[in-house]
Amino acid sequence: DSDEGTVKGLLSNGNDAHLGTLGSTQMPRFEGVDVITLWDLIEHVNDLDNAMRWLSDSLRTGGYLLVLTPNACSMLDRMARLERSVSFKRSQKLMRLCLNRYHVHRFTPEGIKILLERSGFLVTCLQPVQLYSLRPERYLSGFAPGIGGWTRNSGVDGYLSRLAFAA
Repeated sequence: DSDEGTVKGLLSNGNDAHLGTLGSTQMPRFEGVDVITLWDLIEHVNDLDNAMRWLSDSLRTGGYLLVLTPNACSMLDRMARLERSVSFKRSQKLMRLCLNRYHVHRFTPEGIKILLERSGFLVTCLQPVQLYSLRPERYLSGFAPGIGGWTRNSGVDGYLSRLAFAA
């Protein structure tokens, strides 16, 4: 993990953890790994080329790389583009959720396939997954650190929260 506090916490609980970012020189080298999972990680990686090289070097021949990442063709992304359009590019609240200081990349299904194949991986399955992990009340105060509620009106925020969750 790239967060020192998280790594210290994991280590203090007896877990094996390393400080670094995927593909950086800080990452320990592994060889012959059967499966690597990237759950909501690839969109945070600055240097994709080094990360993909590290992943390829770490997996054994015939190993599996499982990637879960937000879909740049999702309903939220489409709503973000609509928001920018109808506000004449003045409002970007939804876009900041999709692409922000935490998410430095957004991938379409075709884009992630191209990245993986360009890096030497054989893509055997590309499957969209719907995740509904946020409760309606989570939408009221904003989605991510530093991103506030949708509007300055809590009644409107509540209505939009229930609407978004229902959708």
